[in-house]
Amino acid sequence: MNYYSKNKITELLSELSALQLMKVVHNAQNSSDLAALDKLYIAAIDNGNTLDEMAKGLSIVLEGFNSILEIEDDIQHSIEIFKELSDNVFNQQDENYNFYQYRYLLAKDLISTYNAIIDALNKFDFWPNPEITSFPKHLLLGKLDGTGYRHDFYKSPALGDYVHDRSEINSLLSKMQFLLTSFEIKTEKEEGLRIIPDGKKKHNPLFPSIPFYYKTNEGDFSGWSSDANAISFYYAMGNNPLLVEHEGLDSYLIGGHLITDGENTYQAISSMINQFGLEFKIYHFDLAHNQNELKKLFKDHPSCSSRGGVPKSGTYILLSYDNKVVADLSLSYRIVDETGLIGSSHIRVASCSYPWISSLKFLNNLSRSIKGSARKSGAQPTTYRLVVNNYSINGQSIINGAVTLEIPIESIYNRRMHAITEALNERFPKGLVFDYDESHKRFVITRPFDDVFSISFSDNTISINKPSYTYTQDEMVKSDRTFRLAATRCDELRKYREATYLQLQTEFAPVDKDDDNGEFKGKWKQWYNLIEDLKVDSRFKENFKPRIPEKVNDLPGSVQRIIRNVQSALGSSEIGHKLYLTGDWVNGSWASIEMIHDYKNSTDTNDVIFRFLQLRSLLHGKDQASKASLVVVLDREIDRGEMTKTLEPFTEMADIYIEVPAKSGQPRGIDSIQKLQL
Repeated sequence: MNYYSKNKITELLSELSALQLMKVVHNAQNSSDLAALDKLYIAAIDNGNTLDEMAKGLSIVLEGFNSILEIEDDIQHSIEIFKELSDNVFNQQDENYNFYQYRYLLAKDLISTYNAIIDALNKFDFWPNPEITSFPKHLLLGKLDGTGYRHDFYKSPALGDYVHDRSEINSLLSKMQFLLTSFEIKTEKEEGLRIIPDGKKKHNPLFPSIPFYYKTNEGDFSGWSSDANAISFYYAMGNNPLLVEHEGLDSYLIGGHLITDGENTYQAISSMINQFGLEFKIYHFDLAHNQNELKKLFKDHPSCSSRGGVPKSGTYILLSYDNKVVADLSLSYRIVDETGLIGSSHIRVASCSYPWISSLKFLNNLSRSIKGSARKSGAQPTTYRLVVNNYSINGQSIINGAVTLEIPIESIYNRRMHAITEALNERFPKGLVFDYDESHKRFVITRPFDDVFSISFSDNTISINKPSYTYTQDEMVKSDRTFRLAATRCDELRKYREATYLQLQTEFAPVDKDDDNGEFKGKWKQWYNLIEDLKVDSRFKENFKPRIPEKVNDLPGSVQRIIRNVQSALGSSEIGHKLYLTGDWVNGSWASIEMIHDYKNSTDTNDVIFRFLQLRSLLHGKDQASKASLVVVLDREIDRGEMTKTLEPFTEMADIYIEVPAKSGQPRGIDSIQKLQL
């Protein structure tokens, strides 16, 4: 090593700089389907030309430092063909889904290792046995502050461990080779679903663990760690590392889940969380069926990211498509369900009871068999195997495939049906409430009063060919046939639960309406001024139709015809009632067919009607005529069904509401709104 070669190395180091990967931010638009997911991660990898810069940097390392580092031949070869190796992994952009989320994680590992190499080279500033010619033996006369002719300072070998540091750099180069050549996405794992602990090496020599997308040879971790004797946790390891405590654990790696059944995998991970006391929460979303829920997730939690697992005390998000697991994301914190923080008081609910699909005699015999004599034929079951085939509420699927609950026979023995209902409630904490009525020996389902549901069960404890039983709010069906007449008994329960209304506010409350400080600044004041201006406009005075009608004849002809037809049908029905007109037609904000036809395309943009119609379209998104809003108040509540049939033909032409007679102490909706009795 002489002055000139030392200067050359300094120049080479100046050409090497740390690399960074573009950050991925998920939202409803870029994560809506499989193609969008792949495209999102491809863009993050390609933008910035990071892999090409890495290839150039490795070539500089090989050419400039090989004589010092004595890099092994196979590693040299891998560096020489780095571009080819990386193309094999990162250029898989065909029509199929290619799990680019995990290729992105590989890119992160490569960049982290590459940056560690540069850092190690910059610290590698001592050289053993420097050449004698590096130390001139002559006297220079002149000013002492001139440094232009001085050679660089060489640390003494006694100040550092040259062999160790050279080995460390070679180990990092070896890891680059390992990462690229061992990367593999398998969708069928013999070992099945696995969760392994992970952390930082400085906290525990067993860490970091090896993610599932790297192939490993058992007992050989040389490509992963610089310590030849190191032992790391890895996906295919035989023992279960979750059985013991680990110092420095800060996350969990999860593998063996890709292209598995989404619901079953969700259930399996949930069981492992409970069984091993793991410190994270799990959610499951299906890209084909849960788009609205995903949109809300990304809106409320924009820091969702791909980690190949989940941080300790975080949230793991399992993503499937048509119930096949395709990806996973995580958050560094637990999502807190707001509804879980609020106590309950009163809500209006319905509680229905039914026979259970398995007879009590069967459950008793099954549970007693573990304490008495075993079954004479067939294997002795250790669990009650309940399969939930389908489950929906208000048409929304709660599951994306069959879910199997394994309930220990020991629990059945101790608690009978309550062990089953508890398992159902724990598995579906955001659905129907299941219970068992001991006094009547009946299975109980509680739901919001007006909701509809369907849930199907099969008892596969002894045989997988058992019939399926479907429960709804109206009946119990056995394999598409009514199980038994009068099998269902329902009662209305009157309660209120604040959490339900919090959810209603979260999901259905209008956004950005009446927003004078936002998009419609000043427009609402203008809107109400125009309504008042129309009331005194000459086109709505004297012999013209008024803005505020006092009788049917005051309404435009198009609306009169609809109301006359409704009145005729009501008269023919002979059902006691009162008919009211409400809404836009009585508060002066209506727009008739005639108005729209005459003024929508007016050339006079200052005309009050034209401005009213334009602002109505902007604020309310309405370009059509106002529909008649009618309220029918019955004399008798018993007539509601017949009245509904009578008014059915008019529901497309008008908004029609039915109210029952007033009850003591209970005000009606019609009593508190502006109206005109017809």
